Amino acid sequence: MKSLTTLIALAFGVSQVAALAIPRSMASGPVAEEAVPTYDKRSMASGPVAEEAVPTYDKRSMASGPVAEEAVPTYDKRSMASGPVAEEAVPTYDKRSMASGPVAEEAVPTYDKRSMASGPVAEEAVPTYDKRSMASGPVAEEAVPTYDKRSMASGPVAEEAVPTYDKRSMASGPVAEEAVPTYDRK
Repeated sequence: MKSLTTLIALAFGVSQVAALAIPRSMASGPVAEEAVPTYDKRSMASGPVAEEAVPTYDKRSMASGPVAEEAVPTYDKRSMASGPVAEEAVPTYDKRSMASGPVAEEAVPTYDKRSMASGPVAEEAVPTYDKRSMASGPVAEEAVPTYDKRSMASGPVAEEAVPTYDKRSMASGPVAEEAVPTYDRK
């Protein structure tokens, strides 16, 4: 009986040690909260843990919610950011071509891949929009002045592009009609 008691005591002790050895990445609730100081896999953290883990949060690209918002200052993979994080990440947002919504709009000033832009971003990007041939809608309309590939233009853009439309032979619809005066007819 005494040995049985000893075994039970040992088993209890082992269980306690095992509890302390639980991979913190799987922790939740109060345990996760206390585990923050040495929480090695914070990228999997959620709730209160993730929030407090921000200071040394190595994998912020996976962060979401409050953590992502506070992680912005040293957020290395902002291209994956979304929501509030993406918005604040604009200043040093390296992969703006993947941006969307509010981020894309603010990213225009240094938006390297505007050819992929759409919506409000594309509209504001016109001034330095290098690949206007891919433009559409409002962007295409404003891009006419320096629109290098007007032969691909259509709709309102094509109509306004007529004056300096180099490849009118490819024009169709309203463009072709207005282009007649200087239409080479080859």
